[in-house]
Amino acid sequence: MKKYFLVYTLSILCCHSFAQSPLPTYPEVLRQFFTHYTATDEYDNYTSFSKKKDGWYVQQVHRLKSDSLLNEHLFWPIASKTYSDLSDTYGTTPAEDPEKKVAGFLNDISFYSFERCRYYGYNGWNSDMIRDFGSAQNLSDTMLEGLSRAYSSYASTYLWYQSGGAEEKGDTLQRMLGRTEIPSAERINKALYNIEKSISTLQVVEKRNPAFGLLVGNAHLKVFNENMHGYMQMMFADREKEARHFIDQITLDEPYRVQARNYLNSCDSNAILFSFSDNDTYQLWYIQEKEGYRKDIAVINSSLLGLPIYLEMLRRKMSVKITTPVRFYEKATGDVVYCLENKEYQGPSSVSFATLEKMIYERQFPLENIYQGEASVGYASVPVKQFSFPLGKAAGFLQKKATATSAINIKLQSYLPMNDLLLLNIAADNSNSRPIYFTSFYDYFEDNLLMQGIVRKLVPTSFTSDSAVKRLEAKGLEDFLANTFHPVLSDEKITSYDGDQAFAVAYALLVYHYAEKKQYAEAKKWLQKAIDQLPAYDADHIRRYELLARVCVAAKDRVNTKKFYEATCRKVVDNYFYPNAVQSYKTKAEVLEYLQTTINLFRENQLDTSVLDGLVEKLQVES
Repeated sequence: MKKYFLVYTLSILCCHSFAQSPLPTYPEVLRQFFTHYTATDEYDNYTSFSKKKDGWYVQQVHRLKSDSLLNEHLFWPIASKTYSDLSDTYGTTPAEDPEKKVAGFLNDISFYSFERCRYYGYNGWNSDMIRDFGSAQNLSDTMLEGLSRAYSSYASTYLWYQSGGAEEKGDTLQRMLGRTEIPSAERINKALYNIEKSISTLQVVEKRNPAFGLLVGNAHLKVFNENMHGYMQMMFADREKEARHFIDQITLDEPYRVQARNYLNSCDSNAILFSFSDNDTYQLWYIQEKEGYRKDIAVINSSLLGLPIYLEMLRRKMSVKITTPVRFYEKATGDVVYCLENKEYQGPSSVSFATLEKMIYERQFPLENIYQGEASVGYASVPVKQFSFPLGKAAGFLQKKATATSAINIKLQSYLPMNDLLLLNIAADNSNSRPIYFTSFYDYFEDNLLMQGIVRKLVPTSFTSDSAVKRLEAKGLEDFLANTFHPVLSDEKITSYDGDQAFAVAYALLVYHYAEKKQYAEAKKWLQKAIDQLPAYDADHIRRYELLARVCVAAKDRVNTKKFYEATCRKVVDNYFYPNAVQSYKTKAEVLEYLQTTINLFRENQLDTSVLDGLVEKLQVES
């Protein structure tokens, strides 16, 4: 018995020691590689990085085949703790712009997983994490978060592989499901087990360190999000009883519930509200399903519209009308539509949305070889670069003085992803009977989105060209901020990126409105109202302060212009020296450009630049 206990104890100690082994950070590995070598970025031969048990690897993967491994090289072995020479494979020529290449990788969501997970970046990382650390004791908060992410990712291998990856050999339950296929009871049980393990692992962090910072906010919010993730997966699988279990076992802190109500109270009755992220969507679903609040509004996550099983759930719930045929999106060829010239097409350069949809769904212009070496028969293309989008009656007419139109002319980019196509389809099919809203800006409708409360309403007038719309927006915003809005701002207890953004944008638009009319006293009044509501000044919440810094300039508030911009610039420089996955990463050239632009702005407004000059010097000397 003593022998077994000793073996067990040693294994735990080894796991703990191994978990804490110092490895170079992801930014350090990227900088080392790109200052010495050149990567390839072809879809069928793509350079990527992975962190494994024995160190950092450089890999070549096939992006179009679930990142299947072509070859790999151990770049930084734990055994030697030195970088290996990869010149035989990658040559001796550095990347053309190493810092730009590094920034490209660091501004990808994978940076966060590399930062928080001991293993990451290869097929099977999740099961390796679970095997090596699932039974370990005394793991750090960071290691526990990484383990939770592994369980959550592993759960998806029994469902629709939303986290990517490939099936493990020998586990038939991980066979790739059809895009609209409902999982078996066995698969559901496997997924539920791993989702619950993900939640219970996070709850350990929440209990001992509630303020622990994660990508979405604090530990409580992450536990909430993981429960809502379980709810969503079970709704996809048409398991309402299991889905309800996840909602019933959680609570949501009042500030986040307030933020969700702020969104819903901004909308007219029977609206469709398109959301964009986990945080806004999960909180909205929660107060609708658990509290029965504003269930007249259909909340649709725009990103999930690229997931066929989500579309099937929407059809079952019959919450919105969808006319896109199932046959289009049930195959992978529906994931994207390409916008390319076609010599056989002799029609107009701009068509109606109905005509565009017909071209797509009937695949009137199919492609055969999009990617080199890849047969891609069945992908749809369209030979036009513009279409007119119909605006239904529910969009309404704003004022007699406002100029209204029955359609919006929209320019296409080089391709149209399925989630955008489905959003356009839903908006077009429902706008006669239901007003359309967005929790954030949406590029295709940018000029026709009116700020109503803290959401944007699709309207039949051009926001950029019609002054009547701007006057209506200002009056509506003033009433909303004075009588309805309850600000939710990040402080030492909570982090609310959505709350910060909604608050800053709403007040900024009012300040800009009055500044454009040269009513600077009124602009400063609304600016001061915003500043008075801010928690203790903290540029870590850089999103709201960067926007407010620009607003201070518009309001001709010299004191706050200096205060906000100096704090923001300090944070930008700190993010360069100590990059983290929560903040966006700028190259040295980009940081210097940002600082110089701010210095020029200060000089134009006769403000002291000594703090900014010191930051420039620090960047040039220390980097």
